[in-house]
Amino acid sequence: MTKTIPFLCLVALAFATAHANVHLTPTHTTALPPGRYNVISLEFVPPTSWSPGGQSHVMLTTEVEAWMPDSTGTSFFKIYDPFPMGVRLNRLSQATYDPANQIVYYTGGNFDVRLYAYSLAAGSVVSEEALSDLPDYPNGLAVRHGTNDVFVSFAGGSEAAGYTPSLYRYTAGAGDQNGVAFGYTGPGAVSSQVGALRIGPDGRLNVLDAGQQKILRYDPVTLAYVDAISLVSTAVDGNAFAISSTGYIFTADLNSTSGVIYNYATGAYVGTFSAPLHPSTALRGRLAMTADDLGNVYVSNELISSHLAVYSTAAIPEPAHYALAAGLLAGLTFLQRRRQRA
Repeated sequence: MTKTIPFLCLVALAFATAHANVHLTPTHTTALPPGRYNVISLEFVPPTSWSPGGQSHVMLTTEVEAWMPDSTGTSFFKIYDPFPMGVRLNRLSQATYDPANQIVYYTGGNFDVRLYAYSLAAGSVVSEEALSDLPDYPNGLAVRHGTNDVFVSFAGGSEAAGYTPSLYRYTAGAGDQNGVAFGYTGPGAVSSQVGALRIGPDGRLNVLDAGQQKILRYDPVTLAYVDAISLVSTAVDGNAFAISSTGYIFTADLNSTSGVIYNYATGAYVGTFSAPLHPSTALRGRLAMTADDLGNVYVSNELISSHLAVYSTAAIPEPAHYALAAGLLAGLTFLQRRRQRA
């Protein structure tokens, strides 16, 4: 018995360690449409009356059109040409989707940056307005579902250039609101590499800051700073990250073949995933990521990878498993010490 307990301790420790360093590989991949131009975003679209077969889909928006996988998940079909004629777009444009209102929001413009709202139900642009506070194209775009609140991040270039990294909230269709500047110092301050935005499962606004290697979280109503998650990786692409409905954050870098997974609630490192990326500086695309309501995460890099990779977070053990392993280890250690004293 005296040898059994140490052995069980090792088993418990190995269990906890193995499950704290998970590594996910794609469950399947879908070939991206040919000649698709630059991918602006990936967004999850829940089942709607207009969606093919009334099923959920992942919408891939480029600078000229939008695509969805077919019912078999093996290829894409074009669903609409969202951008009005004559609007100047580039790979810095952003797009996001509000499933509650079935509206795609995206940015573009000729001489000023404009925010467009495209209704999938109506099949047309329902509003457009100038983002007059922004001196250039935004780095991130997100919408609070069921509202007209659209959030925009702007990196500002550099402090020396005189532009302050900022977070803005606009009411689409009602004219823009005053922007709220983060600044370079103080709680919630961001760097000149502030980028992608995502609304978390708890409703908080998450801001990816590649310069500080953090994800900063804010109240979407007051824009007050709440807290931050420090990223373990020193190389993070600021264009995109994903938050699964099961409570995990996925980040990646274009110059790497793997990404990193974090626990959304605690910020703890969970493990890695094999990303469809390549360490090549000769040809770099734009990273796009999203998550659906089933816990799946989608990743693509349109210039290097020819596929959309899908990952299932069901393979990640629940946090209760970690607690169980830790409790088992503690209990066995206690019994071992009692036997030694006896």
